[in-house]
Amino acid sequence: MIKLYFISRLQRSAAAACAVLAALASVQAAAAEEFTFQGIKYKTIDATTAEVTKGNDTELTEAVIPEKVTSGDKTYTVTRIGDSAFDNCEKIAKVSIPPTVTVIDDYAFEYNYALTEISLPAGVTYVGQYAFFEAGLTSFTAPAALKTIGEGAFAKCQNLVSLSLNEGLESIGEQAFFQTSIGDLTIPGTCKTIADRAFWKCEGIGVLTIRDGVETIGIRAFEGLTSLYALSLGNTVKTIGERAFSGAAHYSGDLTLPAALESLGERAFEQCPMIKKVNIGASLKEIGLIPFSFCDALEEFRVDPKSEHLTAVNGIVYTKDMKVAMMYPPARSGAFDIAEGTEAVAAGCAFYCTGITSLTMPSSLGAIGDWAFAGCENIPDLDLPVKLMYLGDHAFDGCTSVTTLIFNSPLEKIGRYAFSNLANVESVDIPSTVTEIGEYAFSQNSKVETFVVPEGVTKLDTGVFYNCTGMKSLTLPRGLTSIGNFALYFCTGLTELDLPDGITTIGESGLYACYSVEKLKLPENLESIGQYGLAGMMKLRDLKFGSKLKTIAPYSFYYDTEIREAILPPTVETIGSEAFAGCAAMYSLSLGESLIDIAPLAFAECIGLTDIYAHAAKPAYVEHSNAFAASTYKEATLHVPAGTAEAYKTANVWSRFTSVTEPAGVADVDADTVSIATTGNRIVVTGCASADIYTAAGQLVYSGATTAIPTLPRGLYIVATGNKAVKINL
Repeated sequence: MIKLYFISRLQRSAAAACAVLAALASVQAAAAEEFTFQGIKYKTIDATTAEVTKGNDTELTEAVIPEKVTSGDKTYTVTRIGDSAFDNCEKIAKVSIPPTVTVIDDYAFEYNYALTEISLPAGVTYVGQYAFFEAGLTSFTAPAALKTIGEGAFAKCQNLVSLSLNEGLESIGEQAFFQTSIGDLTIPGTCKTIADRAFWKCEGIGVLTIRDGVETIGIRAFEGLTSLYALSLGNTVKTIGERAFSGAAHYSGDLTLPAALESLGERAFEQCPMIKKVNIGASLKEIGLIPFSFCDALEEFRVDPKSEHLTAVNGIVYTKDMKVAMMYPPARSGAFDIAEGTEAVAAGCAFYCTGITSLTMPSSLGAIGDWAFAGCENIPDLDLPVKLMYLGDHAFDGCTSVTTLIFNSPLEKIGRYAFSNLANVESVDIPSTVTEIGEYAFSQNSKVETFVVPEGVTKLDTGVFYNCTGMKSLTLPRGLTSIGNFALYFCTGLTELDLPDGITTIGESGLYACYSVEKLKLPENLESIGQYGLAGMMKLRDLKFGSKLKTIAPYSFYYDTEIREAILPPTVETIGSEAFAGCAAMYSLSLGESLIDIAPLAFAECIGLTDIYAHAAKPAYVEHSNAFAASTYKEATLHVPAGTAEAYKTANVWSRFTSVTEPAGVADVDADTVSIATTGNRIVVTGCASADIYTAAGQLVYSGATTAIPTLPRGLYIVATGNKAVKINL
């Protein structure tokens, strides 16, 4: 019995499933039916209803949609204007929609430039994404049943000057009315959320009323309301998003934030230059970065005494426990004496508060947040607290009147741009405890003459001393491993620079235009030089390379016009485009034995070259004949390894040199007693007790006993013994 019962149940279930599938198939078949009625295409939704699918005849000037349509012997009620139904019908000026329609789907009337007015039936509940995008509408009254206005629904309807929204509306999508010309506006309380950029750049709104019931105002929801002069935010808004009301240039007087407001977004009321006072309710507990930046008339903050999170002292906002200074009024002038016991200054607290003429920080202060005093251009000096352990990015960026900067605490990290643009500071003593200095931290400190980077710092970050034109002395730590992009860019006052041998990389424009440096020894462990890494060093005459350099990037030594000699280490494999272009004074060039590739224009305009020493047994690939100046091929001698002259004479580009020579290997100075030979990287002198060895540029590199001559880098040398001298290619 149990078995039979089970089979019976299975049979009944199978039959039911078949019935469902049959019904679904029937519905799908019905849904798939398309037909044309009175020149407009429709598609069935179910057995009794249909939607408009296509009416986009570009010549159509009027569309009349009937309440009922027929296909064969069947009649359907039209309930929907479908996706893209009339998009790009640029000549349609009039549309009649029957009262049975409840949905205006996505893109339905986009680009209907001639459509200046439309009346939606009272039963419409949904207007889809971009439904009327860039249409010619001049006014819109939301039907009583409307619940949702989709993303971009009326965006860029630039003739839309009148908008009436219905009570009952629940959702306004992102950019729904972006860049329209609507005037005074009321948001109904049934709309809980106003999405991001919903009314962005609606420059015609003068009066904005937000009814009680609205809880969230999205990012940039009302940004760019340049005509706004009256604003009521109601009492129920809990969140105001980033830049929500930024740029309300004509709103003046006091601003009262909603009593329920809990979160105020970054730059929420930025550039509202006529607000004078801000009243903060008891619920606010989260404040984004610089919510009232560039509110140039704002003199005072007031906080509801019932607040458990914030308080106001002399118009300045602190946390309730007085441990964090939160917001300083941008228009306040005079001294900012941070309250005793304050432990931190919040990010952006006094951002561009240009009226501050003195700043006193209590000894209890341990942290200064990002942008805290950025742009406070009238602060005269900075005496940092003894407990300061955190200094954020841009903390004092642009404090251009500061003449004295004193560190008093064992800081370990200095944030990005922390002291950038302190154009009048004359001395900086970075604490020895610092191990990290952020990007552009001391950039454009143009009057500081001496910087000493602490020993714990291992990386000179991007732009750290960018455009410090007055710097004459820089001491770098022995453990430094890299010089970042633009780190010493345009440090034109430096005449000497000692680069620690542990440095492996010099970044893009790392030492660009340090044009007063005359002598430079590159680090022994340097492996790569970025684009323009040492370009524009126009007084650099004496340049020595380390032994591990592999890559010379494009423009690395671009227009270092005074370099006399370049002896590249044997490890160099590639030389980038215009790497030495414009080094017109260079007369001697030694290319290492590992060289593989020379890019176009690598030595363009190096018109002074007289000797080029190529040590690679296999000629490096030269990508274009413009790698060298045209005159170089005629006037310079190409010195190649013994036994390789024929290979160079037949190689691409190298074959253009008119003078190609191989070394003799041994030079007889005095046939009776003295001979000079090479063994590996050593010069061997026999037959005399002492010798002097010079580079091709005339620099003495060794003087002493011939038995103690050290290993020397590859290149051309002059060996002098007694009254004899001879050139030798090592």
